[in-house]
Amino acid sequence: MRLEIGSSHRRYSLHADLLAEGRVEITVVVCTTDGVIRGELTGELDTCDLSEVGRLIASAPIASAVETTSSAASPAPAKVTRHGQAWTPEAIIYLEEHYRAGKGPEHLAEELGRSEKSIRWKLYGLKLAPYPGDLVPDPRPAVEPEAPKAYTVEAKRQLYPNASLGA
Repeated sequence: MRLEIGSSHRRYSLHADLLAEGRVEITVVVCTTDGVIRGELTGELDTCDLSEVGRLIASAPIASAVETTSSAASPAPAKVTRHGQAWTPEAIIYLEEHYRAGKGPEHLAEELGRSEKSIRWKLYGLKLAPYPGDLVPDPRPAVEPEAPKAYTVEAKRQLYPNASLGA
């Protein structure tokens, strides 16, 4: 099952797969309207617990605090200091721990001195975030094949029947 809703600032996606023994795997993704992932929640539950978990989320007191902080102006992007450098095991552990703790790619990019694009691709590679399809460039338009060049007088006469080719 897949459900999606959106607002003027965010898109929300819920994906649920039924598993064996009355369990369900749920993934919730929150992203901006242009596809920048702002958060993800993934896990397994017994199907009998779904309604109570929904009530718990709906009654969470942090909802109003989250809305006010997310609507605040975003800070200027941090300067990338590790452009092209390989990921160290320590940086990967930091990324995994802090992403699971709720930090978004933009904050992790600032803290790790990398681009948000790099963070999102690494999260995808670690199977922590969905495929960042909005980062893939659009396919190039097909190139029109050129007409074959005529190198003989006969071929030139066929292409340009009214031309004077002097033979």
